[in-house]
Amino acid sequence: MWHIDDYHENTPDKAFANGHYYSDKAPGVSFLMLPFYWSGARILKALGHDLESKNAWFILSWICAATLLAPSLGIATWIAVKTLEKIYGQAIAWLTTGSVLLGGMPLIYSTVLFSHGLVVACLVVAACCLRVFGGEDGPDKKDLVIAGFCLGTALASEYTSGLTVVALSCWGVWKLKLKAFKCISIGAAVPLASIAFYSWKTIGHSLQLPYSYQASFPGMQEGLYGIRLPSLKLAWILLFSPERGLFFWSPVLLTALVGFGFLFRARPKLTLFCYGCILVQVVVMSGREFEWLAGVSFGPRYLAPILSFFIPAVAEAARRHGKVVAALGALGIAMAGFAVLTHPMSYGERDPFREVLLNAFLDGKLAPTVWSLLGLSRGDGFIVHYSLLLAFTAGLYLLAVWRTQTSDVANNNCAQEVNNMCDKSSLMTV
Repeated sequence: MWHIDDYHENTPDKAFANGHYYSDKAPGVSFLMLPFYWSGARILKALGHDLESKNAWFILSWICAATLLAPSLGIATWIAVKTLEKIYGQAIAWLTTGSVLLGGMPLIYSTVLFSHGLVVACLVVAACCLRVFGGEDGPDKKDLVIAGFCLGTALASEYTSGLTVVALSCWGVWKLKLKAFKCISIGAAVPLASIAFYSWKTIGHSLQLPYSYQASFPGMQEGLYGIRLPSLKLAWILLFSPERGLFFWSPVLLTALVGFGFLFRARPKLTLFCYGCILVQVVVMSGREFEWLAGVSFGPRYLAPILSFFIPAVAEAARRHGKVVAALGALGIAMAGFAVLTHPMSYGERDPFREVLLNAFLDGKLAPTVWSLLGLSRGDGFIVHYSLLLAFTAGLYLLAVWRTQTSDVANNNCAQEVNNMCDKSSLMTV
């Protein structure tokens, strides 16, 4: 049931143990997707579709992305906005969150079934629940349990998020002591247990990872699963190169370099925490010179877990240089949108934007959408798909504005009633 012997030649990401091949990936996102995949497969089979066909695979992958990955990023964006608007106001909250989460890797990963999209969403929600970005009220037990579940899910879905998961857990325990430890542990228990369960069902050892039995990459057996001493050259490539550069594909993050200075004046402890987490992740991942491209991908996916730590610094930059943040955010969203429109994945090209994305666009090779299965051309399908997406996004924004205005009116009416009652009380006293 758990082996992939019949399909193992389709992927190099496999472990070999006990005479069988197994996926060596973290199991969390697969377990979460299973109900949606199973339901979609049952429906397609009932409609007479061959589940081994390319169309069936495409539909099922779309179902998984549309029911889990994309909604997760949307929910994380909404929670981040509601958290930041209490500190910076609604405009800066929307500008910051939209630029960071939609202007780069998270948007792409939520459309191509990469677990990193779910990981980013989980870590953003966990940071908000733990009040890392700030907030007048402290987290209650429910917030801490949710944070624990998100942290456990992030680690169970992508092992490279481990440093960030540990850092956020330590933040919660440091701030709230034993209360946080208990609640976070309760929330994280089931997701973390899925790692041990999967290892037990595949390689037969619940305390080992399938990575230890990797069948395609001997380099994985060196150091800590391929991670060795840090490399300054590789760190530069992961941050600034057109090939995999974090700041190249998410240019709005450049404003954090200035924003951290502003943040330090207001909240030095938060600054050191966020900056330190970013630095540690970059240093550690720069030591993975083996297969540093991380396969066919978009941007430096092993750095995706640190995106949440840029949010407060970008917000501080937006407070003082909103036009710059808006321009770079729009550029990042346009680049990510262009990648979704054409071909977001690359491997080995020195300049994927020019060599892959631009060439695909000029050749008219647009990415297929689910509407293509209904007979629409790829161009028409793209127009329909993103028109609906933009309409939905605009609807959410208008709903947020309406609720804010309604809340303001209600507060004003309440204040007016209190004033009237006070006036009447004064007249009666007189």
